[in-house]
Amino acid sequence: MTERILGIDLGASTTDFVLMEGKRVYFKESMPSLDLDSLEKKIKSVKKNLGGISFIALTGGKSAFFPSRFSGIKVKKVNEINAIGAGGLFLSGKKRALVASLGTGTCIVSMNGSIARHCCGTGVSGGTLVGLSKKLLGFSDLKRFNSLAKKGSLKRIDLSVMDIVGKGIGNLPGNATASNFAKAGNSTKADIAIGIANLVAEANASIVSLSAQKCRQHDIVLTGKLLSVPVVKKRLLAGLKLLGCKAVVPRHYEIATAIGACVL
Repeated sequence: MTERILGIDLGASTTDFVLMEGKRVYFKESMPSLDLDSLEKKIKSVKKNLGGISFIALTGGKSAFFPSRFSGIKVKKVNEINAIGAGGLFLSGKKRALVASLGTGTCIVSMNGSIARHCCGTGVSGGTLVGLSKKLLGFSDLKRFNSLAKKGSLKRIDLSVMDIVGKGIGNLPGNATASNFAKAGNSTKADIAIGIANLVAEANASIVSLSAQKCRQHDIVLTGKLLSVPVVKKRLLAGLKLLGCKAVVPRHYEIATAIGACVL
């Protein structure tokens, strides 16, 4: 009988669950970070409704505080760096790649087969987007944010290369960003929203591109919940393309780290 592994990623903002049967994702769910009692109730619910669990593959910042058995099930703790890398390779089908996990913060891992190396990261990520949206726009709902951002114009919020020199310069086209939020004084709320999205996307595009060069990786795999915001995903991919990089966003990208814990 194929083992059924419950992968759990204890993230800073969310807890991700994935039940895997062999290489198949049988069930997945994400919810705000849970305390121990709520986590145990959720595990019991999954076990009751979806059948037996061979063991729990646990990763994330809080996994170190968990016992070797939880809710009567054996727990295997997986290093988060390894889980990020393994999840990216498994979902993309690649043997080596740079894997960027864009969650509350961004963690970048260079993978060569089973060897994972923590390359870099940035604190300008999903938590930044949510925090700035709440402070500047008065809400933090991501669907509402995306809808508002689609109506905004970067021309009314960011200073472009064209604004400064009247044309492109070097490898940069005229519409490339020279300074984020430099025109904020004349912007609408929709402009502020797309400005936040662009700020976060471009910060990540730059750090991912530089990390790929540093680690000598040609293939880039993007994972994490920040990619669930379409305007950010679009701006991120555009930024990487501008920097000469190609990236893939695989299926199940939003729970890739939990999947990585399962497949190790």
